[in-house]
Amino acid sequence: AAENNNDENTVFVHDEVIANQYYQEFMARYCELSTNCGSQPPGMEEYAPRTSFNIYPNPNAGVYRVEFVLAEAQKANIRVMDMTAKVVHTNAFKANAGDNVIAIKNDLDAGQYILELTIDGVASFLPLIIE
Repeated sequence: AAENNNDENTVFVHDEVIANQYYQEFMARYCELSTNCGSQPPGMEEYAPRTSFNIYPNPNAGVYRVEFVLAEAQKANIRVMDMTAKVVHTNAFKANAGDNVIAIKNDLDAGQYILELTIDGVASFLPLIIE
């Protein structure tokens, strides 16, 4: 019904923390109307970001740096996706122990993107704005 009759939208949330917050709110509203929830609805645990990283400058003109710190050297991957989740840039590399600064230059159109940093199979996301 949502596709044809109702004015509804679909939102894809790629950040574990934000997705969990939406899920918690949904479960709280669901449990208000249901007797099947018990004392603690499933999924109410809190999540912390797995990898802390930064993009600077942001916004930028297509030249920016991704900065993060690792305890030990690991395989890493950076993907940039447009707002439809289409991958428009990818960069696989071996990240060093300690400080890492990855310089990136793209010829992307102005707009909003999502930068995904994956380290050891765990993805973290930040918004990227190209002016």
